Amino acid sequence: SESKFHGTSIAGVLVSKHPQIGVAPDAKLLSVSAFSSRPGHPNALRGKSTDIVDAIAYCIERNVDILNLSFTGGKDSFVETVVREAVRRGITVVAAGGNRGRTNSSVYPAVINGVVGVTAVDRSQRLYAKADKGRFIDIAAPGVNILTLAPKGRFQKSTGTSMAAAHLSGVMALLKEYRRNYKPAQLNQTAIDLGRKGRDIEFGNGLVNASAALRQLGASLPY
Repeated sequence: SESKFHGTSIAGVLVSKHPQIGVAPDAKLLSVSAFSSRPGHPNALRGKSTDIVDAIAYCIERNVDILNLSFTGGKDSFVETVVREAVRRGITVVAAGGNRGRTNSSVYPAVINGVVGVTAVDRSQRLYAKADKGRFIDIAAPGVNILTLAPKGRFQKSTGTSMAAAHLSGVMALLKEYRRNYKPAQLNQTAIDLGRKGRDIEFGNGLVNASAALRQLGASLPY
């Protein structure tokens, strides 16, 4: 379940034109609703697997380049099938690594083969205290006290692997502007190694480094 502000937070990180918020302000955002609140629980959003499948299928039909899945849930064969289809079609699928503080449990959809599982770090490059750990974590991104948008033109600070996933999706959007066929695995080459040397279950391949990735592409940066 997620809060009712969750989608706005994610959208802000992805595409806000505010100079201190949006990662990829020129990217086009396709927002598809798959979560709703239960009666008497307006702040707790839940998504039925059929709604999630329909939403992802809609995105596939619209030929999206990147699918940002800032949610976690239990294993679901229908959701897994449609996510695998997105991966098969070459869509970059990015998912939150989980906020329950568990180690080596399976977090869906991040654990699905071909999905980029993202964990969260703070501005000091420390792992978010509640982040799940496991082999499904591919990479780390900022996700603690992230300034982003709130409904009604307001701002808020949000924390969690969902924010980190949105950061990673935004970076992928930036890189695809320069090279359409850029693959998430290429980010690993420029990631900043954190924790134990090499890939590990806490940080994956390390902290995403957008400027280094762009430089590797030969992109001219304004700084």
